[in-house]
Amino acid sequence: VFLPCTLWGEKTGTITNLEDRVQRVGRKVAPEGTAMDDWRIATELAYRLGVDFDFATVDEVADEVARVAPAQLGATAPLLRRAR
Repeated sequence: VFLPCTLWGEKTGTITNLEDRVQRVGRKVAPEGTAMDDWRIATELAYRLGVDFDFATVDEVADEVARVAPAQLGATAPLLRRAR
């Protein structure tokens, strides 16, 4: 199975660096072909396996991670948009 995902310069979202700091990343170039963001691939696979995550945007994913992941507790999408 081949799942074409976007590369680092083609994604929007966040990363957590080695110091456990959450950093925003922005799309610099558009992906070619049928490549999708990782979160979209995971959501689509889950849906096809009978689980609906009900995520429509990367911000919804960030809010869910901020809610359940101790390392990113409180790092919601609105807060990340305000960060430099």
